[in-house]
Amino acid sequence: MIAPSSVVDVTPGVLATALPPLAGETFLRLAAPIGEPADGARAAYMRIVNAQLADAGGQLGGCRTGWLDGPGLLVGDPTPVRALTALVHELGAALRLLADPDVAERYLTLVGPRVRAIGPDAQP
Repeated sequence: MIAPSSVVDVTPGVLATALPPLAGETFLRLAAPIGEPADGARAAYMRIVNAQLADAGGQLGGCRTGWLDGPGLLVGDPTPVRALTALVHELGAALRLLADPDVAERYLTLVGPRVRAIGPDAQP
């Protein structure tokens, strides 16, 4: 992943998410690393999301997932705020679920072959 011009820690909410004003290419770090198996599951999830973003194009086509001291989203300029906020909110909900070790282990069991096929884009 290319180094962004800035890194912003964002805590996606349970009911809603608000983003700060963004200028230029920014990495939105959505969670802190917490150890295995959660970090492995989070990295796998972010790889899958990255592949989906690349395939989808559209409004969020310039966004990529990554790992800079935690999982996050590299946001290009310009990116529609409403669509970006919805994506960050959705990612935050999934990352919260994957923080549970039992959920993380089961998730890795289910998606392991798919993630290996995508490749090692996001690494904890």
